[in-house]
Amino acid sequence: LKFTPFQLTHTQIMIGDDYETVFLLSGDDLKVHLYRKVLRNDEVCFQEEHSVTTLFPEFQDISSSVTYMDILVSGTQRITAFGCQNGYIRCVQTDLTNNTV
Repeated sequence: LKFTPFQLTHTQIMIGDDYETVFLLSGDDLKVHLYRKVLRNDEVCFQEEHSVTTLFPEFQDISSSVTYMDILVSGTQRITAFGCQNGYIRCVQTDLTNNTV
């Protein structure tokens, strides 16, 4: 890793009508990194996605490192709460069908 990790958690994203489990890892680089499952040579591994904000728009424009996050998925809605190192907190409801806040 090219950053110091703070918190690793997992949640679900909606792809079409199906849910997929992903891992989120916050770091001292002011980003939340998304890891999705991929198959390589018939083995399951996890690969980092380049743009976490496409699937998680709530993590756009973070001005400090995320030190804690909690995510609840219910149907087609996701509630994300997170706190940053500088004391900033945010709670966001996201529509999973079109990834809008």
